[in-house]
Amino acid sequence: MNHVWSVTMKEVRDLTVKELDQREEGGDSTGALHLHTAAGEYVRQVISFEHRDVNEEEGLRWGDALVLGRRAVKSIHSAPVSLYIKQLKGVRRRTLERFEERG
Repeated sequence: MNHVWSVTMKEVRDLTVKELDQREEGGDSTGALHLHTAAGEYVRQVISFEHRDVNEEEGLRWGDALVLGRRAVKSIHSAPVSLYIKQLKGVRRRTLERFEERG
């Protein structure tokens, strides 16, 4: 888990907005895929640690990143790398906190 995390952060940190928005026709952008990673980890937190599914508010917050496709193309773009890193770090920090709580 930590190895994948460190490699991802190393590869992401210097991406430009143009690189983050890059996508093939019909595909998802690099930025959207990074938010998808954060969203997926968030959902796993909720299911694993809270024993529930995401609620409506969480679904609204993470929905486009979870579903990807047209919704993500319209809503996830033109953001600096710092936004993606902030989301990834925030979710990962919470995952590690929850593991620590469990001992």
